[in-house]
Amino acid sequence: NAVKAWAYWWKGYAYSQIGSLYIAGLVVDKSNTIVSNFVDHNAIITESNKYLNLALTTAKAVSNQNDFTAMMKQLVPAQNQTGLGQAMTADQFSRTVNTMLARNILINKLAPFVNSNPGASISKASMGVISASDWASIVTYCNAGIKQGDNVFTGRSTSANSFFSPTGGTVASLMSTSNQSSTFKLSERLVQQFKATDKRRANFSTAKGTFFGDANTNTTRYTLLDGAAEGLKGIPILGSRTPGGIEVYIGPTYEENATMLAEAKIRTGSINDGLVLIDAVRAYQGAGVPTLAGTNLTVAQALTELTMERLASLAFRGLSYFDIRRWGWTYSIANGGGRYGSTLLFKNNVYTNATIDYNYMDFWDVPADETDKNPPAAGSAPVKNPNF
Repeated sequence: NAVKAWAYWWKGYAYSQIGSLYIAGLVVDKSNTIVSNFVDHNAIITESNKYLNLALTTAKAVSNQNDFTAMMKQLVPAQNQTGLGQAMTADQFSRTVNTMLARNILINKLAPFVNSNPGASISKASMGVISASDWASIVTYCNAGIKQGDNVFTGRSTSANSFFSPTGGTVASLMSTSNQSSTFKLSERLVQQFKATDKRRANFSTAKGTFFGDANTNTTRYTLLDGAAEGLKGIPILGSRTPGGIEVYIGPTYEENATMLAEAKIRTGSINDGLVLIDAVRAYQGAGVPTLAGTNLTVAQALTELTMERLASLAFRGLSYFDIRRWGWTYSIANGGGRYGSTLLFKNNVYTNATIDYNYMDFWDVPADETDKNPPAAGSAPVKNPNF
């Protein structure tokens, strides 16, 4: 049952990734079988939820927690079993699955917050607006979700024979060198999510100078430091090229669970309860910023803090795009979207209230590499996003 639960989890995780990214996908549940009937992304998320729920019920069928943990020790790669990547108990595993079920709802529904407007609306979107019942489900899942100190799914680099290398396996490692030579650049928009007194800003440095990229969004003053080499303590290390220097989160985390619950609370009228959760995440990560609870913030002010903290505490955890999509920022301004209040460098001037009209595709087309080799069968869902 422990092995089955493990397998169900990864099937649920894979379908979640596909259904959250692509306009359509394939449900393949038999080996050596070609499936050509493409279904829309909502059906893929339904398939994800099916396997995540199977993972839950199967894990609960393991009567001995020690047996479950012993099996996890055999399944999790040895280099990952440090920090929060150590083998889970069945209860910890179940809490991870519950957080993933909440994620599947949250990141695949619109919850627009554009230009500080909690009542914004987006046209020509490929997903529906989150409902009151959705928020209630998120609260239920998150209340049974990951707790502080729970072991979760992580990855670690090693100098050889790991599934990613210290210098090239993740965006965070590729970026952890001078911004003059790194492939990926540290965005001004990420740094602005950390308040001036936030101790987590120690991950960033301006000592390497300004990288002058394109005319607007790619120019940056900041380099992401190798936090392990710098000896950063008391805060999460965001980037490192030191073998094993960063804890790469593959699945959900406590911070994700807490900020999902905070957003649900704020959106359903319990603003202060949401602020308490944001404070808890900031304290957990050693931010050292003033607390928010009891400050009587409006919904718009509370959501501003929430969006900042989601983007800050979950940096490099594979969620930022999904967040700014569901908040409406990636959509065209003409369709109600846009990103406002952005920090941007242009011609040596630093602007702190820039507006960006991304107009990004919300769900990607199914790649031609798939459809050319496996043409969609009659009756398939569209494999190209009809809204873009």
